[in-house]
Amino acid sequence: MHLLTELILEAETQIAERAFTGLMFALYIHDRRLKYYPETEKIIAALKGHVFTRFFIIQVIKAQDTEKFSKKFREEIMPDIIKHAPKIQDKLELDDILPDNGEDEKNPKWRQILNENPDLMDKLEELSKLQMEGTDVFMSTFAMLKNFSFFKTMPHWFLPFYKENNMVASVLAEEDEDFRMTFLEALEKSGHMCNSDKYSFCLNVKDLPATQKKVMLQMFKQELESINEVNEDDDLLNRSLLSKRIITAYIQDLYRFFKLYREKNEFDDIFSYKLDFYNKEFFQKYFADNDLLVKVVDFYFESSHFNEAAEIYCLLINNGRHTQTIFEKAGFAFLQLAKYDDAIEMFKKAELFESTTWINLKIAQCYTKKGNYSEALFYLKEAEKIDPDNSKIQLQIANTYLSMEEVDTALSHYFKLELLTASNPKVMRPISWCLFVLGRFEEAENYFNNIISSNQFNKYDLMNYGHLLLATGRDEQATTCYLKCIQLKGNSFEDFLHSFYQDKKHLLKHGVSEETLNFILEYIRMNK
Repeated sequence: MHLLTELILEAETQIAERAFTGLMFALYIHDRRLKYYPETEKIIAALKGHVFTRFFIIQVIKAQDTEKFSKKFREEIMPDIIKHAPKIQDKLELDDILPDNGEDEKNPKWRQILNENPDLMDKLEELSKLQMEGTDVFMSTFAMLKNFSFFKTMPHWFLPFYKENNMVASVLAEEDEDFRMTFLEALEKSGHMCNSDKYSFCLNVKDLPATQKKVMLQMFKQELESINEVNEDDDLLNRSLLSKRIITAYIQDLYRFFKLYREKNEFDDIFSYKLDFYNKEFFQKYFADNDLLVKVVDFYFESSHFNEAAEIYCLLINNGRHTQTIFEKAGFAFLQLAKYDDAIEMFKKAELFESTTWINLKIAQCYTKKGNYSEALFYLKEAEKIDPDNSKIQLQIANTYLSMEEVDTALSHYFKLELLTASNPKVMRPISWCLFVLGRFEEAENYFNNIISSNQFNKYDLMNYGHLLLATGRDEQATTCYLKCIQLKGNSFEDFLHSFYQDKKHLLKHGVSEETLNFILEYIRMNK
């Protein structure tokens, strides 16, 4: 650890970032032992608040999402690309992209094909954005290219990519000099791939067809132009960006080693740990301050790592960082974790700064999840005071009254919602049900007929209409309606029976006898 600290403070670029990464992982593993080595602690103290810390922590969080992203890439993005590949190949005339005169004009059909497939466009834009942010988008692609003999030698997994490497020179020895020089220079300077993947790329490129190499040459020339433009910017900014890229690439190299190396089971996979640096004593003492924790927790939060986000928000609160935003986000994180009491506590503390519609709705949501409808109603009413014509608030108030079996009051709010949403067909569903429960059959039937005639009905609409028919003495029509309900896609007799028994009390209240119900159920059972 002494050596690593010295390298971080004194070594040149590339070595310092790698030393920092190694030191942080070592300290994470041996956090509890550090207090027994005061001399080591003194040396590490020299790194307090080091600029590499944020780069490292954010990239570790991203590394933990690699498998999730790889799965998404395999199951969502690639199938779409493959599905549209024949059409793209034909419409974009891919075999004739590069004109013989060497001009670099863009093919106008590229935008057309993507505009015709907006879902594919969105996914490709998301992929590009994630790549620019440092997400490991190539793991699933290059995982298949780690079987070269080059990767049988363990140190090669961690070797920085440089174009003078003898292995690289020998692999590309037979390539055209223009291609070789441009390709290697662009690959060396590129910040989008880790070192391990760059070597995989080189080892694989010799087997590519000449046409693909021609396309690649143009791509890499454009890449070099972009890189050279960036290099003309502020030098201090470049150094910071370079350090970030080095740490990103090295963590991705490590990830590939622990996941793909043929003897990986001989090593303790650091990425199998929780990697909650914020909970470690060394990190809190030497590397973390509230400003850094805010940046880290925001990244956890935006990445939907709500368990880690909740822990850090509590840490910030214990450190005296009391802001409405922190309490709100802590409450939201606990809500996503179904820790409703903790969420309520945080939302109520946020409310002390300012009572907002959003906070009141979230507190109401927590109480609803807990089944405490009276408390939920209180906060919904508070939200209604702030925004009386908000349709979402009216819907939640109506739903809460319905859950409390105060059907008449629920109905009045559903009617108000109907006015606010210009006769939204979906609002007719709870209105028709409330009218049925209240015995206002003629009004209910009008709503049921409107729902069914709109062809937007579901299995519950048919069941509820069947209840109405049964309650008004039209047993045969009710039975037909129930059978149609069961035959709808996604329904079954068992599901129907479960819902029917839940509604049975309303049918009995409206005068349908137990004998009639049993007879109809038996008939349905025989004819379903």
